[in-house]
Amino acid sequence: MALRYGINSVRVERRVLEAPKNLMQVILILAKAMALLCYTERRYIFYLPRAIVHAVLDKDKKTIGSECRERSDCEEVKGREILKELQEFERLLNLARICSRGKRFPARLCTAGFHEEDVLYRETTSRIMKPAFTVIRDKESKCLLVFIRGTRSIKDTLTDALCAPVSFDHNMVSGHAHRGMVAAADWIRKRCIPVLLEALHQYPNFKIKIVGHSLGGGTAALLTYKLREMEELSSTRPTCVTFGSAACVTLKLAELGKPFITSIVNGSDIVPTLSASSIHDFIAEDRKDYKNILGAMRARLSSAKAIAKDAVNYCTEVLSLFLSESIDDDDDEYDWSEGSDHDDSDDDNIDDKEEDIIEEDSVSQITESTRRHLYPPGRIMHMITSHMSENSNSNHSDADEKHVCLYQTPTQLYGKLRFSRGMIRDHRTERYLEKLQQLINTLEKE
Repeated sequence: MALRYGINSVRVERRVLEAPKNLMQVILILAKAMALLCYTERRYIFYLPRAIVHAVLDKDKKTIGSECRERSDCEEVKGREILKELQEFERLLNLARICSRGKRFPARLCTAGFHEEDVLYRETTSRIMKPAFTVIRDKESKCLLVFIRGTRSIKDTLTDALCAPVSFDHNMVSGHAHRGMVAAADWIRKRCIPVLLEALHQYPNFKIKIVGHSLGGGTAALLTYKLREMEELSSTRPTCVTFGSAACVTLKLAELGKPFITSIVNGSDIVPTLSASSIHDFIAEDRKDYKNILGAMRARLSSAKAIAKDAVNYCTEVLSLFLSESIDDDDDEYDWSEGSDHDDSDDDNIDDKEEDIIEEDSVSQITESTRRHLYPPGRIMHMITSHMSENSNSNHSDADEKHVCLYQTPTQLYGKLRFSRGMIRDHRTERYLEKLQQLINTLEKE
């Protein structure tokens, strides 16, 4: 199994990364992705629903908020400087939402203070490894803005699903990145570079900012890595802002992007922790917990069997004492506890077989889980809703939700998959805008 995975992984990494040009290439890419999934995950993917249910219903699990307050490497961020930065982030996210919607785009853009000639390039239809994106000239902030749309269609979802890590280097640092997003970033790069160079020729003092949410966030980060390597853009040094970015790069590359990439994460958003390796580790951990529970139940059952066996032996001795006069010599050779001993040995054999199977599965999982973990890129800022109203005298039930804190968190925190009831809701663009506004209001009051 592990050998098959290694062979397929090498084949995927050596293949030229580019978006499909025709239907046949699309079919081949999806077929290889499905084959890789079947080879590596078919033994464990069926355990995923049970693992999710256990994680969601676990009342003792730690939330990201409680972990941030307990960890020494998580620092709460306050002050005027971060307030100005957050106001800019809110503005960029509003523009990204406008660009992601096709209906009434000119009217919405005009309301935001832009004109039709400010739209330098616009790709409205997404395809596999070809996400929709828009290039806008912002004279107010003197920036060229590239907005990459997140997952909005089944074709975007297929790009997300092509998650095998592939080789990805930046400034002599070798690493790996999400395959579908690498191909999407390369496809966008070929189309936006001529537009950016022409605009910079006309406005040489402008900067370049690349913005994206979800799939668009991961693609935006990978595009930023590539654009910063170009000599033609050495004077502008593109930067990136992502919202709910998918886990898209290995640890070294994620850390390398901290000076020029900012990733905003909201609450229980699951996407920044979601990758093939984190899912595999999540299932393996659940299997381990299940084995411990099963072992405890087996120990209790064995204890009950021992008590029952002693009781049977005691009753047998008593009966033998009272019936000894009426029992023939041949019957003395019969062991009253033989039947129970025989049944117990069969149960022990069954238990041993079950334990061997579980142990074998655990070893297989450890062998096959030696995969490259992916993380959200750059400096990570996590918005956390406070559920403690120590300084609030309000009697309203929603008073706690209006208090939002901002923490700068370490990249390693997002290597573990976390499930909660708000994991999907907190990923929505509207939810990010809502929490950003609450956070800005909180910081303005302070």
